[in-house]
Amino acid sequence: MKLLEERLARAEAQLAETARLEAVTRESNARHRLLIGTVAQAVWETDASGVVTTDSPSWRSYTGQTLDEWLGYGWLDAVHPDDRAFAERQWRAAMAACNFVNAEFRLRAPDGGWRWTNVRAAPVLDAAGRIEKWAGINIDIDARKRAEAALFESEAQYRLLFDGIADWFCVLEVLFDENDRPFDYTFLMTNPSFEKQTGVIDPVGRSILYMAPKHEPLWIETFGRIARGGKSERFDHRADALGRWYEVEATPVGELGAKQVAVVFRDVPQRRKAEGRYATARNDKRFC
Repeated sequence: MKLLEERLARAEAQLAETARLEAVTRESNARHRLLIGTVAQAVWETDASGVVTTDSPSWRSYTGQTLDEWLGYGWLDAVHPDDRAFAERQWRAAMAACNFVNAEFRLRAPDGGWRWTNVRAAPVLDAAGRIEKWAGINIDIDARKRAEAALFESEAQYRLLFDGIADWFCVLEVLFDENDRPFDYTFLMTNPSFEKQTGVIDPVGRSILYMAPKHEPLWIETFGRIARGGKSERFDHRADALGRWYEVEATPVGELGAKQVAVVFRDVPQRRKAEGRYATARNDKRFC
């Protein structure tokens, strides 16, 4: 009798543990579905060979395809014509290598437009390590891709404007010592006119004193004052190394504390020559 009671007690304990594990599994699956539903617009599965055999209401809602259009390899018909070959190639390569899929392409939306999606899929293996099925999701990334395209266009327009400036233009970073005194500056960006007029090849990333050890300290001090003070300045100055006078507009750029300055140089040799002739004429007239 006692033996029977012990067996019953063990059986009840096993049933309780099984029920507990099933409850934990259900809760885990619920959290998993909630997480996926939060980040993904479509959730789907295929058979072991990568063919769609079951419905995915979320896919149909996301693309506007019917069930018949979705089944098999019908999902490819929802891919943008320019991306279709890429999408199919990525899918077949993943299946051949039993590898994960992480690709971006455009899908048709229910309104007939196109939206960028990030598709992620992975093989689900059975106990023997064989592919049982494939599970995948689609995450809408259309807003991100459009922002990237707008940024690229903006940068292209900026570069077109930047390269088209006839004046010399550069962005530099002023270097300060431990006492917060400027002692050098490095070129971060230059336009073609700058390199053409100075004859300096690929100045970006190099410092002025590295390229011109005898560079006048006044230039470094001036740019240091602008970088530190945060105020634009306009001035005329002579570059003795080049034997030229320049009209300079310098403006601090970047975040506070970046110590970067955008500079436009205008060569003014004719103006200086004219001023010299005028001064000579005045002196000649004074002593007539």
